[in-house]
Amino acid sequence: MTPELESFREAFSPHASSCRVDCECGTIYFDSYSRDISWEPGELEFLENNAVAQDHSIGWVQFEGKQYAYDCRCWHARAAQIIRFLGEHGHGISRFFKLEKERQVKAANELPTMDDIQEEDV
Repeated sequence: MTPELESFREAFSPHASSCRVDCECGTIYFDSYSRDISWEPGELEFLENNAVAQDHSIGWVQFEGKQYAYDCRCWHARAAQIIRFLGEHGHGISRFFKLEKERQVKAANELPTMDDIQEEDV
């Protein structure tokens, strides 16, 4: 994995892991090392025949509303496109977040406070 993909993975990971991850591409990864996990009846047998066994808990990345297993390569091409976009548009992205912050702060400042609420409104 390239250093850029490693950074992307770190940035878009929930920093959690699981005994099973169903990747967006349809491939299932599972932790075959921890056999004492409370698998549903028949689940371990299903996984042993239909999934990719790993000797560790399974991490994942989430972006664009989808979940991908760390060990799957299916997300690398899309992540590379996003990385290029971020690199080429860093100034615009920074400006966008600055403008959004200003908009949201203004909206928050316009909300009523407890001091604004009359006793009869309570």
